[in-house]
Amino acid sequence: MLQAIKRICRATNVEPALILAAMSMSFLLTSQPQFQYWARCIELGYQEFPDMNDTVCTLDLADDDRFGMELQKDIAHMRTWIQVANSIPNLISAPLLGIWADRAGRKPALIFSICGFCIYAVLYVIATFTYRHINVYIWFFAAETIWGATGGSCGLIGTMFAMIIDETRKDTGTKNYSVPVRIIVGAALQNFGGFAGNIVITILAGLESRYLICALLQCACIFATFFYVLLFVRETHHPNRVGEYGPDLGAASTSSSSDPSITTTRSTANLVVLGWQHFVGLYRSMQEVLFRKRRGWIRFCVITSLALSAVELIVLDINYIYLYIKLPAFHWSDSLFSLFMTVKGLAAATGMLLGPLVLARLQILGKDSLYIILGCTGAATSFYMLAFAPNTATVFSTAFVFFLVGFLYPGSRSFVPRLVEQHETARLFSILGVVMVICPVISGIVFNSLYRETLDWWPGFSFLIAAVFATLATFGQCAMHWLMRPLWLEEYEAVQKEKADTKTEA
Repeated sequence: MLQAIKRICRATNVEPALILAAMSMSFLLTSQPQFQYWARCIELGYQEFPDMNDTVCTLDLADDDRFGMELQKDIAHMRTWIQVANSIPNLISAPLLGIWADRAGRKPALIFSICGFCIYAVLYVIATFTYRHINVYIWFFAAETIWGATGGSCGLIGTMFAMIIDETRKDTGTKNYSVPVRIIVGAALQNFGGFAGNIVITILAGLESRYLICALLQCACIFATFFYVLLFVRETHHPNRVGEYGPDLGAASTSSSSDPSITTTRSTANLVVLGWQHFVGLYRSMQEVLFRKRRGWIRFCVITSLALSAVELIVLDINYIYLYIKLPAFHWSDSLFSLFMTVKGLAAATGMLLGPLVLARLQILGKDSLYIILGCTGAATSFYMLAFAPNTATVFSTAFVFFLVGFLYPGSRSFVPRLVEQHETARLFSILGVVMVICPVISGIVFNSLYRETLDWWPGFSFLIAAVFATLATFGQCAMHWLMRPLWLEEYEAVQKEKADTKTEA
């Protein structure tokens, strides 16, 4: 038994930290909208009825149509700016975090990103203690800004997946067909962590102090992630700093002055120049990946894939579903919402694992493109159902449609990199990282504002717009599948011919 545990520890590296981080994020994503609704209901309610207690305030005022609409608009408006507070610093920190990870290794950058999330978790705990006396938005803005400045969720999860890919390259050498399998396993572990977190939230839904408990659990999980990474995670990337990045800025020079202040000034100046040169080179190399001449329709498909990825990220980042289900037409309890998120996560994780296994048995060209088509179809279907949902059963059934949405994750992580050469993959992921940072800002500004403006006459209108965009993404992916099919067929025939020639020679 002990030997088996040791073998598992040697076989894994950052994966346990990925599960813990995903659990912490699931506590945040599920409990924070509930806590924000609760806290703002109490704060706005006490302004009108100072003598009410918390429970009476939320039960009586949340059912009032006038107050409910005011509360919904307040939260939808502030969620937009909270998203901006996270994303704008993230636009600066995400590329810098990537440069740091490439220059000094993955582990220091990962620890830095986790530290930002630890501060976020502590501020969230403080907010749950002080919401009666201090506006929760103060803590939310501070937490989101700090987390965005340290890389955000993209930097945290992205660095972990970079370490998984590094480990895969060491294990498999040039066998690139093994990389998608490791990525799928990592994504499944991430979803498992989120699923486990949602189960805990569902169990705690009936407790009066559930928000505080969830905040403490989120804090405990991310601090456990920090200590696990610090003590047990192995570095997976050991760059040759002198050979790859020019002269070592920290190296001593025999001709330089011995004055520490002069040395520090020169080192700082060299660092600024090196950083500017790196950004210019990074921009030019990204431009080359996007616009260099390629075979057939590949260049068009690379650019179109990035555009469709942006559309998918924008519509799937909609974060006001909790407001929607609190409308009088549905009026869900927190326990029902937690159960909904649990079923939704389980369906997505099941689709992510079983979908590729089932389709792998079919003789179809471009399976990863087919995954994206099915995922976009599932997203469009769920949004159409939400837009025209007449009752709770229809809204809840959208959770099961996320079985198809789960196909989207392994498909998008495999299809786009296959369009470029192996040495261009890292630059393509850098472009995708920028897209992932920008899209939540666009999603928050567009869809939160649209939901707030249409709340009085059709609350589901914004979901209809999201469904239309998801439908366009589906048709766009179908068009790319049709354009790429001749090239896939050509490659398939070449491989079959090579196998036949090998058998003939044998």
